[in-house]
Amino acid sequence: MDTIHQNGRKGQLSTEPIFYVYLLLRPNDHSSSGYIPFYVGKGHAERVNDHFACARNHKSCKHLTCRVIRKVWHEGKEVKKEMIVEGILEESAFSLEKFFISIGAIYNWPLVNQTFGGEGCKMLNIGRRRTPEELERQSQRMLEKYAKNPEMREQKRKQSKENWETPEYREKSIQGMKSAFTNPDTTKLWSEKSRKMWSNPEYRAKRQEAFAKPEVRMRLGKGQCGKLPPNTKIYTGFLAPDGITIYRVVYNLTAFSKEHGLSRPKMCLVAQGKRLSHKGWTRYQPDKRTQSPLI
Repeated sequence: MDTIHQNGRKGQLSTEPIFYVYLLLRPNDHSSSGYIPFYVGKGHAERVNDHFACARNHKSCKHLTCRVIRKVWHEGKEVKKEMIVEGILEESAFSLEKFFISIGAIYNWPLVNQTFGGEGCKMLNIGRRRTPEELERQSQRMLEKYAKNPEMREQKRKQSKENWETPEYREKSIQGMKSAFTNPDTTKLWSEKSRKMWSNPEYRAKRQEAFAKPEVRMRLGKGQCGKLPPNTKIYTGFLAPDGITIYRVVYNLTAFSKEHGLSRPKMCLVAQGKRLSHKGWTRYQPDKRTQSPLI
């Protein structure tokens, strides 16, 4: 679908018929047995239930819908949800949402909607961004939750690993990321976040140290990222002057020589078998393997 303008909002709308429009109703103060809508919304998946979860779990939030829900619950009454229509396109859902908000204005529904509709978070955009304070609180809550229940953290890791082993889940995640990054704001946000992380010397050193480990590079070489270039020279390794320590699978001979105060050309000759040793360093022979610690 082409780019659509809606109330100054520009973006790509989803073309999958997976959306719905719903009403939240509270007891009518002017009727002993009736209910009256107080919110009109457009949603997807569990959106309609998110209002109740937020009102229940975040009692300090300032959402008007949550305030109404908590007030009704405090009075010992019930908040109802009613589906107007399901299985429609996002564009149709926005239009229907605006229509019912206008109906509510005609019949004096006590709506708490902040806009006239059609301006909610789109499926392919990121919507409202949480503040750094909110992100920090969420991070602390998750850390405390996992600290109290270590089994839950291990179970989630296992579930995530099993999901990524299925081609369907992997393809769905990749397509979701591609769709999200069609929004320039998302691309800019992640670019700034990545630049900030890599500007931290501690983070950079930690990442470089991790990628320098042979087992990490070999593992990443089998995936979609971290592959070694096809022309990368891999050295079988060297035996240290102490005759015990073995440095096996060396990828960067220049960095290795600089780290140990060696001459790269001479170490290259040692690796090729054209030179017996250099400053006590010799070529590691796999067929003469001994019980030595590996590095």
